[in-house]
Amino acid sequence: MIEFYKTYWERLARRNKHIAHTDEEKAFFYVKDKYNPKAFDDAIKSAAKTTVFLLERYTSGLTDNLNKNYFRQVNGRFTIVLLTETGDQESIELAENKAEAIALSFIKKMNKDFGSTGGKIILDSGEQQPVFFKFEELPVDPVGPLLQKYYGVTVGFPWRCPFPGIEDPGDWLDND
Repeated sequence: MIEFYKTYWERLARRNKHIAHTDEEKAFFYVKDKYNPKAFDDAIKSAAKTTVFLLERYTSGLTDNLNKNYFRQVNGRFTIVLLTETGDQESIELAENKAEAIALSFIKKMNKDFGSTGGKIILDSGEQQPVFFKFEELPVDPVGPLLQKYYGVTVGFPWRCPFPGIEDPGDWLDND
């Protein structure tokens, strides 16, 4: 699931005009250890741009939806931060407002890709993962300062991802 998650968001970060992540001018970073503030600082220090997209490692839970339809509930989060020139209240509010507008464009794109009837993430290998997203009560919180002058917003979102519920007998040493 991690590969689908990271691939989807990195592809969007490459296509979004405000982030425009490339291999040469990095602006998208996957933060595996979301409880380590240094991981966020290190990512921002590595950025070649003043607007940065930070994707956090998701948490998840499993359910059978009470009817043998198996789902992984993926609770993801991303942060958009912008460099403020002066770090004063006016520039902080401008950065937060712009970050929120950028974040909303990502949410609207995700809703288009996965809302109502769901969609699929398709890796370059052809492997596919169905994803469902419901645009409802998403938390959007201010964040900053990061590295003293970066401010923006953090957005949480849920995905529901089906997975096969059939037991694979080849996984077990006995035949019971």
